[in-house]
Amino acid sequence: MKTVTITVSPSGAVFKLNIDGKPISASGGTASKNLPGGREHALQWWIKGPNGTKYTVAITAPPEAATKYTATFNKDGEDANQLWFWLDLEQS
Repeated sequence: MKTVTITVSPSGAVFKLNIDGKPISASGGTASKNLPGGREHALQWWIKGPNGTKYTVAITAPPEAATKYTATFNKDGEDANQLWFWLDLEQS
C-alpha cells in the first residue's frame, strides 16, 4: 500500500473528494489515503469558491503520482473534474 496525499487550495474552498468512487475526508485542505500500487486510480472532486478565482487540486505524494490541476471557478462559483494517476508497486 502507498499513501496518497492530496491538497486543495484555496484553503477556504468547500470541496468533496473521491478516490475510485469512494469519499475521502480532508482536514485543512489536505487528505491522505492508503491505496494499492501497481494500478491506476481515479481522483474525482467537486469544489466551490468565489467565481472567477483560481483553485488547485494537487497530488503531492507519492512522487510517481504527483500532479497538479489548476482551473478558474465558473460564474456559479463551482467546478467538478477528475484525473487518473498511477501508483508503482512497492519494491521489497
